[in-house]
Amino acid sequence: GVCCLQGNCSSSVDEATCTNVGGDWWAGYHCGNVDCNADPVGACCATSGNCSAQSEADCTSSGGEYHGD
Repeated sequence: GVCCLQGNCSSSVDEATCTNVGGDWWAGYHCGNVDCNADPVGACCATSGNCSAQSEADCTSSGGEYHGD
């Protein structure tokens, strides 16, 4: 996996280190496949129970509940 922190991608840190410093961990990805300037997406579930992949901002603005990256 890779870690995105402040718009930069790093493959030299592990998941625990990445999250401890406030980075976004992208499991199974390589830096060439990740846009570190894009908002990460995660599960967003509507009150109806339907879930989709959205950014946290898009999810909460549409009234959904964000379940993490």
